[in-house]
Amino acid sequence: MYIIAENIHIISPKVKQAVAERDAKFFQDLAVRMVDAGAS
Repeated sequence: MYIIAENIHIISPKVKQAVAERDAKFFQDLAVRMVDAGAS
């Protein structure tokens, strides 16, 4: 398991909806985009 982001805020409507729907794919894609952008 890798920790990509220290903190994800539900201020973003997309993130809030994904949390409510327990949308794992959304967060997997988000993590990939963050790594591609240089997160470690």
